[in-house]
Amino acid sequence: MKPCGAGTHAPTPESESCTHCEKGKYQDEEGKVGCKICPRGNVCPSGAARELECLQGTWSDSLGLDDYSQCSACPLGFYCPKGSVTPLPCPAGTIGQSPNLGNQLSCTPCADNTWSTPGSSSCSSCQRDYYLLPQEKRNASIECVPCSQLGGHATCLANVTLETIELDERWWRLGPRSKDLHKCAKNDETGFTPCRGGKEAGVGGSGYCLEGHMGPLCQLCTVETKWFNPQSSKCEECPATGDTIRQFVGAVGGMLGLLAALKLALQYASRRSSKAMMLRNGLVLYARRVHQLAMAVALVPKLKLVLAFYQSVAVLPTVYNVQLPDLYYKWTGFLNIFDIDWSNYFIPGACLEGGYTSRLLLRSIIPLLLIVVVFLFSFLVNIGQALIENESLGRSLVKLGEKGKMWRRALVKSLPLALFLSFCLCAPTASAIFKTYDCVEYVEDSLAPTGDPEQVTSAGARFLRSDLRTTCNTFAGSEITMSTEYAEIEHIAWWFAIVYSIVFPCMFMGVLLPSRKTLRQRRSTQLVRATTCSNPNPNPNPNPNPNLTLTLTLTLTLTLTLILTLSLSLSLTPTLTLTLTRCAPPPSCTASMSQSTFVPCCGSNPTRRESCPKI
Repeated sequence: MKPCGAGTHAPTPESESCTHCEKGKYQDEEGKVGCKICPRGNVCPSGAARELECLQGTWSDSLGLDDYSQCSACPLGFYCPKGSVTPLPCPAGTIGQSPNLGNQLSCTPCADNTWSTPGSSSCSSCQRDYYLLPQEKRNASIECVPCSQLGGHATCLANVTLETIELDERWWRLGPRSKDLHKCAKNDETGFTPCRGGKEAGVGGSGYCLEGHMGPLCQLCTVETKWFNPQSSKCEECPATGDTIRQFVGAVGGMLGLLAALKLALQYASRRSSKAMMLRNGLVLYARRVHQLAMAVALVPKLKLVLAFYQSVAVLPTVYNVQLPDLYYKWTGFLNIFDIDWSNYFIPGACLEGGYTSRLLLRSIIPLLLIVVVFLFSFLVNIGQALIENESLGRSLVKLGEKGKMWRRALVKSLPLALFLSFCLCAPTASAIFKTYDCVEYVEDSLAPTGDPEQVTSAGARFLRSDLRTTCNTFAGSEITMSTEYAEIEHIAWWFAIVYSIVFPCMFMGVLLPSRKTLRQRRSTQLVRATTCSNPNPNPNPNPNPNLTLTLTLTLTLTLTLILTLSLSLSLTPTLTLTLTRCAPPPSCTASMSQSTFVPCCGSNPTRRESCPKI
């Protein structure tokens, strides 16, 4: 018998006729005793001499199909060339909007800055350099927001949302839904910054911090025994409290004791030694000459002017809550000596137990104690000097007081140093107290829901700028909730604000009132000389030099103005550019305008101007 042809087979060698291949099988060779199973992605009708590919837009992963209707339709988001075993996804940035797509060219590109993942049927995300708002906050149509609105401090890859953007190093935000990005501290020498950026926000923004750091701007330490040093931008170990207190007491006590011992020893020795007497008289004469020179040029008012001026300048950014260029802070760093923070001299404020409350009490009470201690110390020294001068070492203080006015004289002699110290400490201490009301705001959710589904608001927290461990309040739109801790701090601050802002000026006025007639008559008395630091014109000389005072005032003002102007100009110069654009006039204006006429542009769409510009 003649060999069976393609599409047929002889079931047995003894078969007298050829049998067609059954459905789902094929035979592409001659003289075979069996047929081949139809492979995946193909169909094989009865008597098939070869496999037939599934049509474009269909696919199959099953064996033995015998009809095109058995091939599955290509799903949305995919395309299926002829003979597909599995659907192929439309590439990222394109979508399959209908079933049965036959090739990649049938996939539709996303438009208007939108993006899609492979195999998508809709552009539900954003392309690179754009981010998508949270699902529940967007409208039915997709709206992609330019990543540049975040200040250029975050990286927006394709298919990211506000929660999944990647922050650059040295940048931080309070929550993953916040558009409010903040710049962290950085050590200029080492380049170290506690903010690593990244995608994970963590709790309270701590996910953007390096290990060991947490909280706002990563300026809190995870270990309680450490504090954030703004100079190194790192968390460092806190010093032992007992050691610092002993150092402070020992330094102050030793200095005062040494001064008192030297003065009393010189005073006592001068009574019994001619050389000591000559040394004492020489020092007194030198001191009197310096004092006369200072009085001749009205030095005290000028020093008061300098001190008050630079105390005001030192707290200018804090009081007015303005962010000045880094160069300004660098050039005026020496003014920090006028911003006295007692809590940081021997122990960092962040290391104090009790939080900011302890720091506030230290900054407010220590100046008062220092003034009292200095006054009492000066008073006792003057009493001792009076005892030596009157050779009354054996008498009792009661008899000495009954004898004359030495008590009153010692009291008056003690006023200058106490008043001068009060004048120096009043302004910086009051400024430190008012920093209690300086809270910095950080937004945690820029898209917080409101009662209106079409509107959103901002929600977050405000932290005390001087101590970011303290939360002032939380807010959601116009609703503000003050923390219990901050309410107690604010209550304490009010009392001390009254002391330094009202009581101290009243005290200065109180020591001046008894001398008001003497001051008007330009007479010098013991009380007038004692209150030199408080009265505006202590010099009884009727011929002061107003030009010197005016020159000093202008010099100080011009110095600050020059520093501020230079720092602003240097910081803005790299970013200031001038772009001149010639815009086409509206069609209705073309006939009435010459080609040399320039039309002002309104943003990026000059056609929004409805009226023709004047020629």
